[in-house]
Amino acid sequence: MPDEGSSAVAGISDHRGWAVVVCVAPPGRVVDRRRVTLIGEGVEANPIHHADPDAPLSETEALVRVAVESATTLALEALHTLKEDLSPRFQLTAITLPEGPNGLPDTVAGVLANYKATLLYDAGIYRDALCNAALALDIAVVRHPRRFQMPPEALLRELGKAVGPPWRKEHRVAAAAALAVLGA
Repeated sequence: MPDEGSSAVAGISDHRGWAVVVCVAPPGRVVDRRRVTLIGEGVEANPIHHADPDAPLSETEALVRVAVESATTLALEALHTLKEDLSPRFQLTAITLPEGPNGLPDTVAGVLANYKATLLYDAGIYRDALCNAALALDIAVVRHPRRFQMPPEALLRELGKAVGPPWRKEHRVAAAAALAVLGA
């Protein structure tokens, strides 16, 4: 049994509008697993990718603003709830997220003018919301390369057996990233 307040790290596998969160604590066991929603009902999850090319720029900017506000609110709620659910047995000390692409334009007009940016921008909304929520809750943020050295598949399978299904690729990646932060 861990001491009260043992550290836990949440590995996050983000998707557009939702994320898988796998919390790992020493010596390397899963203590929580959940799926969190990061976009409100009726809010466009991919405001740039699904933007009407004939719509005025102000309309697309408004869609992005609504998506960002929704993601920000729901990410903060999700991490706050996770932190509370883990307490007092575990202290959520860090989250892990994949690195995002560098050099994306910082305006909606700039993104819309760059095809590659239109493919990548929407995912950044959710990563940024999770990062900002973690920082607001005094939780460290550790970014990792999208492709990184995974622990042996046998170890990941054992972690999955201990918690039961579902245990898909996104769960294994999230757990692996959390294990790396723990040094387990």
